[in-house]
Amino acid sequence: NIVFAENLRAKRREARLNQRQLAEKIGYSEKAVSKWERGLNYPDLALFPLLANVLGTSVADLLELERYIRPYWGYILLTTFIKLLGAVGELLIPFMMEIILDNKVPAGDRAAVFYYGGLMLLCAFFCLACNIIANRMAARVSKDFAGQMRKDLFAASLHLSSSDTDSFTIPSLESRITTDTYHVHNFINRMQRLGVRAPILLLGGITITLFMDAHLS
Repeated sequence: NIVFAENLRAKRREARLNQRQLAEKIGYSEKAVSKWERGLNYPDLALFPLLANVLGTSVADLLELERYIRPYWGYILLTTFIKLLGAVGELLIPFMMEIILDNKVPAGDRAAVFYYGGLMLLCAFFCLACNIIANRMAARVSKDFAGQMRKDLFAASLHLSSSDTDSFTIPSLESRITTDTYHVHNFINRMQRLGVRAPILLLGGITITLFMDAHLS
């Protein structure tokens, strides 16, 4: 939390904003921003994307997540590749359906209908397998990532002075070690799942529809 407070203050000054201006841009009070910069409070994680955008930085830079993510980059890239394969498989299903309805059914080619129907089933099972594998890998990364962060937070809390402990309060420190790390865990997990899959399906869907019928699209 102290690291975040220092980063927030530095990024705000780089953006040439005072606390009141930053508060107005994100819809919070100046008092709340002041508490964040003094390490006395912590914003909701749902606010971080907006906060990072206003300050012209990234969520990873604000929270200094890179040093925790760095050991898992290879794993994350592999997860992304598997997600990509699954998304491509999903996009092929409507393409094969178009072939069946536009070409094979009118021609009365029953064998081809069963052939492409079988390919669609294979694609569906392939997509299911890819998503299960990728989601389990994403869960493992986010679990290990959050576990290391939780250990570091606990170790840091043991070295706080009595006055700092009184300032934060014991319940607040417990919340930072448990609830806050859980939210970060969910953020990393969802970014690996939805944050990768959704853009691929969007761009791939547009490409497939243009390929199938550009005029109608």
